[in-house]
Amino acid sequence: MLYCNRLPHAELTLPGGTVFKPESFGSPETSLHGGPAAGGWDQKTLQRLSPEQVTLFSKSEIETLKSQYGEEAAGVWAYESPDGESGHVGKVRAEVAIAVRDVEGAVGEVILVYRARLLDGKETALNLTQVSGCYELARWLW
Repeated sequence: MLYCNRLPHAELTLPGGTVFKPESFGSPETSLHGGPAAGGWDQKTLQRLSPEQVTLFSKSEIETLKSQYGEEAAGVWAYESPDGESGHVGKVRAEVAIAVRDVEGAVGEVILVYRARLLDGKETALNLTQVSGCYELARWLW
């Protein structure tokens, strides 16, 4: 199940009947799948994938990104969240395709495409987005 923005920090019942209580994050009333600042997804090291390791994007999608942005400026990174992380149910694999390029010198462009799959469990609540600045994005990339 997908939620936009934050989840309520309360016992939640998903449409299939799964009940869970996520840890609070951001305020005592809300939660994000990424979890508290000390252990959230923004604090995880994503694994840069070789084309053979990518599971959520097709080979043609990756080749299109690399042909449009360049071999060194585009790639896919992944993170697997274990069942129970930050109180969330289900083991989730998330992959993000990232491409960067200069546009007119001082202006640039960043492309982020998120995909996720529930690997183990019946259902979960998930909201993938990024609100980090350039410094944080660069830390993820390199």
